[in-house]
Amino acid sequence: MACEKKWAPQSRKINEGALRFDAFRKEACGSRPAAAGKPHRRGAKAWIMLPLLSFLLSAFLLSACGSRVKDAPGAGIETRGAEGGASSDTATAEASQGDATSKTSTVLSFSSLSEIPDGSYWISVTLTGGSGRASVASPTGFYVKNGQAMADIHWSSAHYDYMKVEGVRYDADVDSETGHARMTIPVSALDTPISVIADTTAMSKPYEIDYTLTFDGSVLLPMEDEGNAHSLASATVEEAMQEARERSMDAAGTEGSETAEPGMAETTSSASDGTTSRADGQLTWSAAPEIDGLQLLRTEPNDAATYFRLSTYEDAAGLPYTLLEIAGGQDRYLLVPENGQATAHEDPSLTVIQQPLATAYVAASATMAPLCDIGAASQIRFSGLRAEGWYVDAARTAMQEGRMLFAGKYSEPDYETLLREGCDLALESTMILRKPEVKEKLESLGIPVYIDYSSYEPHVLGRMEWIRVYGALFGHEKEAEQFYQKEKARLSEVQKAGLQGSEKANGDGAAEEGSARSEDAQEALASSAGQEARPTVVYFYVNTAGQIQVRQQTDYIPELLEMAGARYLAPRQSGIGAGNRKTNVTVSVEDFYRSCKDVDYLIYSATLDEPLASIDALLEKNPLFADFKAVQEGQVYTTNKDFYQLSDRMADFAEDVRTMLTGGGDMHFLKHVR
Repeated sequence: MACEKKWAPQSRKINEGALRFDAFRKEACGSRPAAAGKPHRRGAKAWIMLPLLSFLLSAFLLSACGSRVKDAPGAGIETRGAEGGASSDTATAEASQGDATSKTSTVLSFSSLSEIPDGSYWISVTLTGGSGRASVASPTGFYVKNGQAMADIHWSSAHYDYMKVEGVRYDADVDSETGHARMTIPVSALDTPISVIADTTAMSKPYEIDYTLTFDGSVLLPMEDEGNAHSLASATVEEAMQEARERSMDAAGTEGSETAEPGMAETTSSASDGTTSRADGQLTWSAAPEIDGLQLLRTEPNDAATYFRLSTYEDAAGLPYTLLEIAGGQDRYLLVPENGQATAHEDPSLTVIQQPLATAYVAASATMAPLCDIGAASQIRFSGLRAEGWYVDAARTAMQEGRMLFAGKYSEPDYETLLREGCDLALESTMILRKPEVKEKLESLGIPVYIDYSSYEPHVLGRMEWIRVYGALFGHEKEAEQFYQKEKARLSEVQKAGLQGSEKANGDGAAEEGSARSEDAQEALASSAGQEARPTVVYFYVNTAGQIQVRQQTDYIPELLEMAGARYLAPRQSGIGAGNRKTNVTVSVEDFYRSCKDVDYLIYSATLDEPLASIDALLEKNPLFADFKAVQEGQVYTTNKDFYQLSDRMADFAEDVRTMLTGGGDMHFLKHVR
């Protein structure tokens, strides 16, 4: 009963939202008005009639418009998680704070503040600006009431006496746990940098310093005990939120990518290395840098990728060196050949990687499949996942046979094992940026750290081309190029078939071929009659809180759908700009119903859930799906669990979609839900 009492306000708010949507659905469907009841007498008959009338009225309300309702407070989204009942454990976590009783809590995700029910939560916050020495505690307390949000800011120092937000001053309290400064400030947006000022007294006189704070709406954990308001999060809460974020990022193919891109700014800016970035989110590159003792021979052109550059240098003995640059030169890696002199290049702006690699540690799961494709599996000694966590056959087999060892996940590597066996490179996703102390520790032990940004590429071919980076790192350039060209040709064939299908549907043939979408090409395609004639598809999933999440229109999954001849249909998120790195975004049930009720095909993403076993399994998540055209016509598909790890199989997925649109056949990742 104690747990039920704690969760009552949150559950009540979600239930109220469900009832509001029940009213919306009745209006849309035109439900019949209830017949007026006759007044009844006092006495024994009243006690008999009251339960009967209540039962009949409830039955009528729950059956409006012919919807099927299971354990829901109305015809809205089914609320699960507060009392258990969720089929997937990927978005739930055991959260225990203070002396509160531990129980399974639902992890929520929101795209805007207006969507968040009143209540107290834990939220992740990122601080940038200043000298880089100060930090704030994350996750932190986050409080919503009547659409207004406030958040605690716990500083790493006692020397902050106030903050200013939009010109308003908020004085600090002293945190009783740490002795450090703490303020509670208003939050105006999620996933958007908010400019603040903090006054420090650490120097000879007070100074106001400019910072930005970004609050991550993708993972919110309801605070189980209001008594923990304004306190620091426990280790259990931190672990629960971290696990939920990792799974979410892995699923989206954007492992750890933040709201702001590296090297990006709202206005044009210049970095100290000469790299510039523009407000439209496009990276620009300066000339390849001079390196002492080496001569630049050439810079390799990219086919579609924009986030890496490879340049070839030569030393006095004629040995070739490769410079790998990431994100406009933000990160630079010098690949030193077997007989080259690594110690001769101690430029602090360069991470030196001595080749050949033989005992690498792969913590970025999305890089494993392409590494195996080019024949580099034997050079990977350590894994950030256990054998049962891999869907990449070569990796799972290598671990089962002892050729590859588990060395801890990216946030908690087994340093002793890595040192004992001589790890020569750590391949990390951008999630490592949330754990800077781990990166620093690895580097202090002499293990170079490479951070992969392939998920930042805006287009399919750009993501695929990163196999050339892995080829350069592991000495398999030829195999990487061959694989890339083969997969590119397969995608081209799928796209040709998709364009021909659109031409037949429209009766003309005016579609421009090209694998990577430009903004102009997207706009032209969207406005063409051929695009309108294409079958519509939405790619989505329902999380354990009953929220619906879809892919942004600019994500690579919708691009693959369009290549195959479909038109992606999902509610547009007007509040999410081009610089936002989120791919899975939460939409309201109302918007999803309005936008997607008449969609031709539904594809359910099983990465953070289990694959749909039947149509009934979908209806159990929300009975409103019974109204959808795709459900009524039997055009519902589900992905397999392995899709997110097999980042090298984009052509397979595009072929699956083409098969789905043309009437069936064997598929790699998709399964027809009967």
